[in-house]
Amino acid sequence: MPPTLLGCDFSSAPTVRKPIVVAQGGLVGDTVVLHKLHDFATLDSWGAWLARMPDWIGGFDFPFGLPRALRIFVDVTLKKFDDVLPAAGATNAAVRIAPDRLAQLVHATWVDVAQERP
Repeated sequence: MPPTLLGCDFSSAPTVRKPIVVAQGGLVGDTVVLHKLHDFATLDSWGAWLARMPDWIGGFDFPFGLPRALRIFVDVTLKKFDDVLPAAGATNAAVRIAPDRLAQLVHATWVDVAQERP
C-alpha cells in the first residue's frame, strides 16, 4: 500500500484561530486525491497525530520570514562519507546525496565544528 500523502501549512505558534492545517490524501492511480483536512491548535496535538500515522510522505510550508540570509554550515567530517541522508527519519524514506552536492545545493560553508565557531 502506498504511503499517505500529507501537505502541511505550518504555524510555529498554533492556536484555535491559527491552527496547523494538514491535507491528507493519497494516490489513486496516478492522481493525488484529497481525503481529509485536519487542524491542530497545539504543537503537541499535531506531533501526537503524526506519531500515530503509519508510513507517510509530507510537504511542509514553514513560513519563517528571515530578516537576513540564512547561513548554513556543513561539518567537514561528512566528507568521509560517499553519501549522507540529510534529515532522515528512516533510511528507506530518505534521500541519499553526496556531501559536496548537498553543500553546493544549499550554498553551505564547510567548517570543522570541533575547531571553529561560525
